[in-house]
Amino acid sequence: MKLKTLLLRLLLSVISLVVFNEFIVYYIVLLKCQWPSKPVSVNGLEPVSVMLLADTHLLGPVRGHWFDKLRREWQMHRAFQSAMTLFQPEAVFILGDVFDEGNWVNQKEFDNYVDRYRKLFHTPRGVALHSIVGNHDIGFHYATRPNLVQRFGDQFNNTGVSLISLRGVNFVAINSIAMEGDGCYLCEKAEKELKTIESIFKCGRGIGQCKDVPKLEEYSRPIVLQHFPMYRESDKECQEHDSPHVDLYRERWEVLSKESTDLIGDLLNPRLAFSGHSHHYCHMLKNRLQIEEYTLPSFSWRNKQNPSFLLTSGASRQFAMRLIILDTAEYVGEWSAKYVMKRINDFKPGPDRFFTLGLPTGSTPLGMYRHLIKFHQQGRISFKYVKTFNMDEYVDLPRDHPESYHYFMWHNFFKHIDIDPENVHILDGNAPDLVAECDAFEAKIKAAGGIELFIGGIGPDGHIAFNEPGSSLASRTRVKTLAQDTLEANARFFGNDISKVPKQALTVGVATVMDAREVMIMIIGTHKAFALYKAIEEGVNHMWTVSAFQQHPHTIMICDEDATLELRVKTVKYFKGLMDVHSKLIEDDVPK
Repeated sequence: MKLKTLLLRLLLSVISLVVFNEFIVYYIVLLKCQWPSKPVSVNGLEPVSVMLLADTHLLGPVRGHWFDKLRREWQMHRAFQSAMTLFQPEAVFILGDVFDEGNWVNQKEFDNYVDRYRKLFHTPRGVALHSIVGNHDIGFHYATRPNLVQRFGDQFNNTGVSLISLRGVNFVAINSIAMEGDGCYLCEKAEKELKTIESIFKCGRGIGQCKDVPKLEEYSRPIVLQHFPMYRESDKECQEHDSPHVDLYRERWEVLSKESTDLIGDLLNPRLAFSGHSHHYCHMLKNRLQIEEYTLPSFSWRNKQNPSFLLTSGASRQFAMRLIILDTAEYVGEWSAKYVMKRINDFKPGPDRFFTLGLPTGSTPLGMYRHLIKFHQQGRISFKYVKTFNMDEYVDLPRDHPESYHYFMWHNFFKHIDIDPENVHILDGNAPDLVAECDAFEAKIKAAGGIELFIGGIGPDGHIAFNEPGSSLASRTRVKTLAQDTLEANARFFGNDISKVPKQALTVGVATVMDAREVMIMIIGTHKAFALYKAIEEGVNHMWTVSAFQQHPHTIMICDEDATLELRVKTVKYFKGLMDVHSKLIEDDVPK
C-alpha cells in the first residue's frame, strides 16, 4: 500500500513538473512583459497593438534532427501561444527566415514546412499573421530562383513590397532579397512596387496626379518591416545591443546596401523601421535614415539562448505635413498666434515643466508677435514658464543696433510679455569664440529637453534661418558666411549700403530645427510662392532647405493666398478642403 502511494505521488509530481515546465512557466515568464504606454487616439482612431518577432528558422530535413526539431518547435509554439493569450495583439509580423531550409527543400517538403508553421504559429480569429520573406526562405539574391519566390508568394502573399494599413498606421513590408538594385526581375518588380506605394503616400498628402491611385484611409509616415537591417557598419552604432562580439557588417549580406537604404528613405520617408537577420537585438535611435530602428533577435532557441519578441502600440501620425491657406497675411499672423497660445496653454507649463519655443525674426512673424502680445494683455496666456531659443543673429553687430536680432526680439516681443530674461536664449554674435557659442547653444537646447515648437519663416530662395541654398540638411548651429544674394537683399535694412551688412551670422542648422517635436513655417507674399511650391510639391533638396520639413513628422505650413500662386490648383483645393480639420487646432473663431 505504501509503495502504491509513493508511486502515485511520484507520478503526480512528474505530471506537475511537466505541466509547470511545459505550460505554466511560459506564462510566469511572459507576465514580466507588458505593452508600452498607450498612445492617444488620432481623429477617433484607436492605437494599433502589434507583436513582432524574427528568424523562427523552423528546422528542415537536412540539418534538423527530429528530437531537436521537436524540442525547439515546442518551445516556440508554447511561448507564442502563451503570448497570444496574455497580450492579444491585433496583428503579428514575423520578419523573415520563417524556415531554416526553405531555399533547399523540394515542393513536398515545403508543403510540410508550411503546414507545421501554420500549426505552431496559429493566431486567434481576427488576428492577422504577416510573414515577411528572408534569405533562408528563398535564398540570397545570387542563389534565389523564380520557383522559390513563387511558392513562398503563393503561401504568404509577400515576396516584393506590400502596404498593410491598420487604422491609419501604415506598414510597408519589404523583401530584402529584392533590394539588390541590379535590374533583375525580382528587384525591378520590388522597385516598381516601392514607387507605387510612394505615389499612394503622396496622394494621401494631396500631392501629384491621383486619379487611378488607391486611396489611403489615413496618411501617416510608414513603418518599414524587413528582414535585413538598414545599412550600418556594425552593432557598435546601436544604443543597446546584445551581440556577444561586434563584427563589421557586409553590405547585401548582413545589412542592406547604402544605396538600397537611401532608396527606401527617399521613396517612403519612413518614421520607424524593424528588422531581423542578425539574430541579435539592436536599438538605434537614429539609423542611416535618421529614424529609430529595432533589430529583433532570433525567436529560435537554436539561434538564441534568450529569444524574445517585441510588443509595440502606435497610432497614426496623421499630422505629417499640413498646409493651412488663409486669405491674408494678417490672418496668418492671427492664426499662428492662436495656435502658439493653445499649444502653450494645453501643455500647462509650470516651475518644473517649461514649454520650449523656437522663434524667428523678420517681417513675417511680426503679425504673430502683435497678436501674442494682445492675448497676453488680455490675460489669455502667460510666458512665465516658457523658454525661447531664437534662430539666428548677425556677427559683429552690437546688440543695441536696430538691425540686430537681440534688438528686434526685445523691441517687438519680449519687453511686452512676462517672460523671464533668463529664459530667453539668443545667439551672441559678439562672443569671443563663435564656434564655442554655437556649441553652447546646442547644449542649452538639449538641457532644456529639446524644442517643443519651432517657428520659422523662409526666404524667396527657400532658406530657413541663415541656412541658404546648398546648406547641409544635417547641419547644426554654426557660423555661416552669407551669400552675395543675401547681402544684397539685406542691404535695404542698412540704408541700401551693402558695405554695412554683416558678412557672417550665427544660425541654427536644419537638423537643429528638425529635432523639434513640431515645426511651424510661415510663408507670406507672392515673392515666396515659388519657395512654397518647392517645399510642398517637389522632393527634398538641399538647394531649398525648407523642403527638408517634408520629412518631419509634425510640420504645419501656414501661408496667405498670395503665396499659393505657384501651387497646382488641385493641391490648393485639397488643403483648403481640410480647413474644417485645421480649425480644430485652435479656437472656434478661426478667420475665414
